Amino acid sequence: MRRHALHIAVLLALAVPARAQEAPRPETLVRAWAASQGAHADEIEGVTLREHSEWTIDGPFRLRRTRLVADVHGERDGEGWARDPVEVAIDGRPVPLERWQQWERQRRQLLGPRTEEAARTVILLHDMLEHLVPAGGAVPDALDGVPAWRVELVARTAREPLDRYTLWFDRQRGHLLRSRAVARPRRSERPLVVVTEYARVEGLDVPRRRRLEGSTQMKRRLRTYTVLYSYQARYDDYRFFRR
Repeated sequence: MRRHALHIAVLLALAVPARAQEAPRPETLVRAWAASQGAHADEIEGVTLREHSEWTIDGPFRLRRTRLVADVHGERDGEGWARDPVEVAIDGRPVPLERWQQWERQRRQLLGPRTEEAARTVILLHDMLEHLVPAGGAVPDALDGVPAWRVELVARTAREPLDRYTLWFDRQRGHLLRSRAVARPRRSERPLVVVTEYARVEGLDVPRRRRLEGSTQMKRRLRTYTVLYSYQARYDDYRFFRR
């Protein structure tokens, strides 16, 4: 009789749904993550990594792909990142470094300074956080089967080029899993979309993969053309140099 009662109690317990995990406040989630990242980064003086990237430019005359494998270096007090190319290719053909550098200058001129500025803005997530506010509560979600909280952020003022910034955090550990930023370099252009996948390395959530897509307009011989561009990259072999 006692065993039968225990069996019924177990069945009833399994039939009652578990209480859903209470959603944290978006501000609390983002601030806790930023504080943790800041603490782990405090003693880091520099970092190196390997970048595998490809730009695709589809303009009015031809489609061109440039591929780069490079060792990237950054320092706490330095300005920007330094790249040491290991392999460079245009349209699948290896080219001398000088040829690739020439194409890079042409690419920057083609896309324009506002596109470069908008891309840098959305990629530097830590610098952007103070300019963003939540647009609602944290929403339960999942990425590749991992339970996550999805947080939607928008710019505090209309002066920022951002339309929306979406972050996905691991629900159990608080790690940043993915970010998706939507920006407008110019009002007449389609949005610039940047999606970044992250991985935890030595306590830091660092980019592992990044996709960037957008478009711009160019004028040639009194005609206006739309240029589509995309960037895909993989980052690995992170090495941190600490004090």
